[in-house]
Amino acid sequence: MMIQQMLSKANISFMPKPNGEIAICCPYCRDQYGRKDFKYHLQINISKRTYYCYRRGCTGKLSQLFRDLGVEYVKEVEQEKVGVTLSEMASSIKNISRHPDEKIQNIIDFSFCKPILGDTSILGDMARDYLHKRNILDVDIEAYDLRYCTSGDYAFRIIIPFYENGKLVYFQSRAFSMHPYKKVLNPTDKEVEIGKSNWLFNIDLARHHDPVIICEGWASAITVGADAVAIQGSRASGQQIERLLRYWSSYVVMLDAEAKKEAYNLAGTLYKHKTSSDIHIVFLPYGDPNNFDRKKLREYIKHASKFDKMDACKDLLQDVH
Repeated sequence: MMIQQMLSKANISFMPKPNGEIAICCPYCRDQYGRKDFKYHLQINISKRTYYCYRRGCTGKLSQLFRDLGVEYVKEVEQEKVGVTLSEMASSIKNISRHPDEKIQNIIDFSFCKPILGDTSILGDMARDYLHKRNILDVDIEAYDLRYCTSGDYAFRIIIPFYENGKLVYFQSRAFSMHPYKKVLNPTDKEVEIGKSNWLFNIDLARHHDPVIICEGWASAITVGADAVAIQGSRASGQQIERLLRYWSSYVVMLDAEAKKEAYNLAGTLYKHKTSSDIHIVFLPYGDPNNFDRKKLREYIKHASKFDKMDACKDLLQDVH
């Protein structure tokens, strides 16, 4: 039995974390006013069968925690297969078997930017704080190799790399402070040989999963999780469609809330090329995936609408009228 299933059976609220751990409210610690934890400070390490509370340092074995919570601890959980975490996938990117693709010819020199984690400078802290405010955690920064720049054309910007088959093929930058122009700055033709419309952000990590979740922007894809890619806009190019069809057989389209028509068009294009595919669509109530926490997004994905051509036409006609 999965740990999540045991918690659910006991009506214990939990939150899956991007590092593969499970967070719950700590049943042991109280603040100075005697109030219980309600912010999911305790994290369960599935592989080690231990727990640690980041609020007051409560720690111990999972079996003891479950006894204290009144959760039935099924012994077979010890043989539970643990999924690959973001960190493990990030460290294995370089070893992913390469697929023949003549378009991938260049390796971009990343010496112009610096890793964010481990940098204690003021600018490094600013870059990290900006990402934290966008619900991007340290484990995400490490897994997606997010960096930042201190000088030159990309000064005061987060650098977001695009990898395919372990090779750096593209990057995008996002200002993390007040900037004189453009929040988002793409590299010039001189810096990269092929533009952003050819690539999917996070293709290497997402290839470990099926279905794939298709988002617009890189921040949305990171917020959703390791099974998500970004097309950098509301419309996928022919090259992006080709990659989606090559690596996956089922899809969940989750574009920004205002891109309803584009979501239907993307789902329809995938359906046309692979009619046996399992294609679903998530219509967010507002904003984009980066406006929601990962637990809520997983609920939306779980209840995604199966794509149907006739239903799509009716829905779009209703919007017109």
